[in-house]
Amino acid sequence: MNILIFFLLNLFFPKQQEITYITWLPEITITELSCETENNLNLLCGLVTAEADGEPQEGKELVVDVVLNRVKSKYYPNSIDSVIIQHRQFAKFHSKRFFSREETLKLVRKRYFNDVRTKFIGFLNPISSTNLKHVKWALKRPGRYVYNHYFHL
Repeated sequence: MNILIFFLLNLFFPKQQEITYITWLPEITITELSCETENNLNLLCGLVTAEADGEPQEGKELVVDVVLNRVKSKYYPNSIDSVIIQHRQFAKFHSKRFFSREETLKLVRKRYFNDVRTKFIGFLNPISSTNLKHVKWALKRPGRYVYNHYFHL
């Protein structure tokens, strides 16, 4: 009889149990980029679009590498905007309208926030370059072709 009463009591009046909900939420970090960083990304994106639009992804990545390597070099200015606007360095950038594409911005962000993988400090298109002296000088330096551009040390 006691068992039957116990069973009925538990059936109609169950013991209150503590229910623990375990939830897992991914850790989200929201950061705002500084104005300087945003400007750098926009300048790099515009440069990549002007200099390497229509080139394969590797060529676009190497254009970003060249600028970042120059910033680290003692022979060039130490900021991205100064490297890009330096006289006679990126002719197509200065002669074209500034615009960028979403996929180019993603590529630039990826390269900007990761370590640079190459040591190239310059590039040119030997076919369209108007400075023959510079072409001869660049082609004597170690480097490699990526599509139409020759990237050199």
